[in-house]
Amino acid sequence: MSVWLLLLFVILIIAPLGAIIHEIGHLIGAYLMKANYGELTIGSGKQIKQFSIGHLKITLNLFLLFGGYATGNRETAFNGRETAIIALSGPLLNAIIATFLELLLIDNLLINIFALYNWWLAIVNLIPFSVNGKQSDGFLVCKSIFVKDNSFNS
Repeated sequence: MSVWLLLLFVILIIAPLGAIIHEIGHLIGAYLMKANYGELTIGSGKQIKQFSIGHLKITLNLFLLFGGYATGNRETAFNGRETAIIALSGPLLNAIIATFLELLLIDNLLINIFALYNWWLAIVNLIPFSVNGKQSDGFLVCKSIFVKDNSFNS
């Protein structure tokens, strides 16, 4: 497989799929913490599709590679412990998927890259940082421990 074709596959398939898995992890965490409504946005730029499944609104944007966003909402605000669980759920699901793929012991370059990309997402998102108002999951966990206002947006 050529390097360019591999890079194209990573950009168009692996990165968006990893982001979707990550954000679904946050939604799972939010629903476990009794959220009654969720919103999942994948990508950035112009909106290309929006639909709902039950109490979940899903938005797909033109540039699928560039990030994602998940929110869980309920009438009462999430407390610090709940916020930390929701924030950790995204990286945890990436780590679970990566571990599962590695346990399959399939000798396939694309599957191995997908597993590594999920590990990368899990680890990088646990590092506490904030850039231009965007906070990492690690930052949200630290914030949930030390700050009184614990509203969740990942």
